Amino acid sequence: MNNSKSLWLILASFFFSLMTVTTKAAGASYQFYDLMLSKYVLVSVLLFILLRIKKISLIPQNPLPLGGRCACGVLTAAANIYLITCLPASVAQCFNYTASFWIVLFLFIFLLSQNKRVPFFALLPVISGFAGILYMVSPQKTNIPFYVLFIAIGYGLFSGAASLFLKRLGTLEEPTLRVAFYFSLACSIFSGILRACNGGVGLTTLLTDPLIWLTVIFALLYQVTKTYAWQFGNPFINSVFLFLGMPFVVVLSKAILSENLLPHQWIGMTIILVSASFCYYIRKNLKS
Repeated sequence: MNNSKSLWLILASFFFSLMTVTTKAAGASYQFYDLMLSKYVLVSVLLFILLRIKKISLIPQNPLPLGGRCACGVLTAAANIYLITCLPASVAQCFNYTASFWIVLFLFIFLLSQNKRVPFFALLPVISGFAGILYMVSPQKTNIPFYVLFIAIGYGLFSGAASLFLKRLGTLEEPTLRVAFYFSLACSIFSGILRACNGGVGLTTLLTDPLIWLTVIFALLYQVTKTYAWQFGNPFINSVFLFLGMPFVVVLSKAILSENLLPHQWIGMTIILVSASFCYYIRKNLKS
């Protein structure tokens, strides 16, 4: 564990915000699986080249946790891109911080099953966090389908599981580039299947769109810096730096997309961020 390596998460937060904004800009022309396929196919190719340059084997040392990371990561990526296409960029990115609600909830249940005493107040930020999600994307307040709410809640679940698998892979010293490559490859396969079933625009159109290429570059930089920070950085410092993505995306979405959030969205985002910060603190105490 190295505190200085957590600084990479600052860059990861910035790249993630840029990726969110460029994905939102491109989302007006494509289906979410088109965006997912084009982005992760190109990222996979670039990561493969980097693996060859650095002479890192493609054979994983820890296939089971790597498979878990890929499965959870694919569902997280699909939910993320879908939410970006149908919600304001800042609102969509805010769900990136809901993973801690699920982690604290499952940790609470696990400790109870072990007959350990756990204070009930540990669940208060979890409850308030889910309330923030319900308030921010309430179908009664916004013209969005009800199922988007379930996708938003599920996003945090799979994101939290993916982060746990990443930490495990870091402990096992699985190379960062290999982890990122297999995640991107899994996303490419998943979105390719969706595209084959539902149809989409031509690959030539996708791969020649400058916005797609910008998204790919930011996605690659985000994956590498995030994976490295979570594998080798300090988890507590990471949990602090993680929240830097919100000011980044709010400023960028306003400057580039001219997005204006509604009052209930600001309130919901605030509730989620405050609840998430308390969840990180409680999670640390429950583990100790």
